[in-house]
Amino acid sequence: SLSANGSSRNRRKKMNSRPFGFWFCCLFLGLTLATVPDNFPYESHGFDELAYWRQLLLKNVKWFKMDLTYATRESCVKYSSWNSSLNECMYVNKIEVCCLALKGDTSPTPWQANEFENSHDFVNFLSDPVNRRLLTGKTELVVAMYFSSPRVSEVSPILTDYFYRLGQAVNEYKLNIHTIENEHYLATLKQKCVQGLCTEKEQFVYNFGFDGGADLVDIGWRDVPEECKTGFPESRLQYRFVEPSDQNEIQTSLGNFMDPSCKKPKDMSVVTSVRVTCNQEPEMFQVFAAPFSPDEFIKNTNQRLNEDAVRAFNQIKQDINTMVVVRIDSDSVSHLELLPLGDANVSTSNFSVEIGNNMGEATGLSLSGDLALLQYENNFEVYQIASATEAKQVFTLKHDKSTLASEIVQSTDGLHVVMVTLQTDNAITVELAEINASQATLTQKAISVVDFGFSGMTLQGADISAITNPKDSTRILASVVISSLDTSTDKPQIYMAQADISKTESTITVT
Repeated sequence: SLSANGSSRNRRKKMNSRPFGFWFCCLFLGLTLATVPDNFPYESHGFDELAYWRQLLLKNVKWFKMDLTYATRESCVKYSSWNSSLNECMYVNKIEVCCLALKGDTSPTPWQANEFENSHDFVNFLSDPVNRRLLTGKTELVVAMYFSSPRVSEVSPILTDYFYRLGQAVNEYKLNIHTIENEHYLATLKQKCVQGLCTEKEQFVYNFGFDGGADLVDIGWRDVPEECKTGFPESRLQYRFVEPSDQNEIQTSLGNFMDPSCKKPKDMSVVTSVRVTCNQEPEMFQVFAAPFSPDEFIKNTNQRLNEDAVRAFNQIKQDINTMVVVRIDSDSVSHLELLPLGDANVSTSNFSVEIGNNMGEATGLSLSGDLALLQYENNFEVYQIASATEAKQVFTLKHDKSTLASEIVQSTDGLHVVMVTLQTDNAITVELAEINASQATLTQKAISVVDFGFSGMTLQGADISAITNPKDSTRILASVVISSLDTSTDKPQIYMAQADISKTESTITVT
C-alpha cells in the first residue's frame, strides 16, 4: 500500500482484508512459475513482505537475506502489530525504540512512514502450520540477518527476545533453519555469558548456538574479478557476491568466479555454498544467470535474451502468464520481448521487436491493462500487448523534460502518466499528464515541485509507483523514491514522497 493504515494494529487482519483477486493472483503465480533448482546460487534480498516469502519458499528458494532495523515506539505502534506486551523498549542514541522492523538499509530508520512487519511477525510466520511444512524438509533454509542503522553491537532486550523466541520456535517445531547474524550481537553476548553475567533468556540464546557469521565472507560483485586475480580468502565455508542488480553485474560475478583462471580457495571441497544475494525476482535472475547454471531449464530457456543483452528490466503480466522484458543490446538498441513463464521447453521469446527509433535507450517500463508505457529521456512509446505472442505500437509521446521515472495509470476519466522529472534548475517534480490517445498528445494537468534538499547532492536514481485512489477514482496516488549521494560525506541518501494528485491539484508529503 502507499500509505499505512494507522488504525489497524493486527497484521493478519490487514492481510486478510485484501481483495480476493490479490490472493488469487498470488496463488496463480505460485502454481505457474518455475521453481529454482536445488543447486541454483540465488539468495533473495529486499523482500520485506512475509506473504511473499511463502511464494519464494514454494519456488524452492533456500537462501534469504533479511534486513532488520530498530524502529521507534510510535512507528511500532502505528504501523505494525507490535504492542507493549511483547518485549521491553530501549533507548538508542537517545531515541526510544521498541521493535525490529523488516526494513532494508534504504528505509528511513528508525522512523517508519508505512506499515511494516516486525521480528515477532517473522517468528509467527515460521510457526504457522501452513508454513512449517516448507521448513522441516531435508534441505536447510538459511536466513542471514543484517541489521541496518542504528548498528547492532550491544546486547539489548529487543534482540535477546527475538533470538529467544526464534530459538524456541526452531526447537518446538523442529524447523530446519540455519540463521546467520554477523553484526556482533552474538559475539558480545558470548563475552557476557562466559563471565557469568547473562540472564536466563540470554543464556538460552548463547547455548542455542546461533551462527555468528565467522565462516561467511561477503564480496561486492565489482570486487570478484580482483579477488580472482589475488586469490579468494581461505578457510571460509561460504562466499557470497553482494547485490548485483542487472544481467551484466550478475554475469560479471558468476562468470569471473567460474573461469578456470580464477584463484578460488585451494580446497573447494569444504566450501558449502557460493551464492549471489540479489534484489531481482528469482525468475529474472535465472534468465540473467543462464549461461552458468547446470540445470537444463536454465540452459535452454531464453538463450537469445542472454546472448546480446547489456541491460534489461521487466514487468510480469499475470493475465497472459508472460514476462514483458525490455533489453538493451551491445549496440544500444532497445528491444521489447514477451517471454512465457514456467515453460521449460521454450528456447526463445514468443515475440521481439526493436523499439525507440531515434529516441535513445529505453529507461523504464510500466504496464496498465493491455498497455505498456516505454520511457525514454524525452519521449514515451505506448504499446498494446494483445496476447502472449503479439505487441504493437499505438503511438509515441513527446515530453520536454528529462524523465527519471514514470508509471501509466488508467482511471475512470482517462489515461494518465505520472512522472518524476528533472527541471533545468535541477529541481525534482512529480507530474500528472493526460494522454489523448486519438491525437497522441500528452497534456500536463498537475505539477508539484518536490523539495528533496538536493544542495550538495548528486542524483543517482528515481522510482515511482502509482494507482487510482480506491476512495476517489478521479485521483491518483503515487509513491516516489529518490536516491542521491552526499558529495561531502560520500554517503547515500534516500528520500521518499507520497503524492495525491488530481487534474487540478496535488499534495506532496516528503520523508
